[in-house]
Amino acid sequence: MKRIEEILSNHEKYNLPPETIGGLRELLVAFETNPFFPIRRRDYAEMFLNRMKRLGQINSDLARSILNSF
Repeated sequence: MKRIEEILSNHEKYNLPPETIGGLRELLVAFETNPFFPIRRRDYAEMFLNRMKRLGQINSDLARSILNSF
């Protein structure tokens, strides 16, 4: 989750569109507000990021970078 926070705090560096920034914030809030997550956080993040990739909101390298931080 530290990687997501890092990306959000420096989103200009990554040249991210507003949809991507919003999606990453949504993912971060999901983890912060639910201490008893029903599945492994990495599995949920992978599903969430794969959906964002299919929608063209995030590239594969950035998604992989986030997943490697879990």
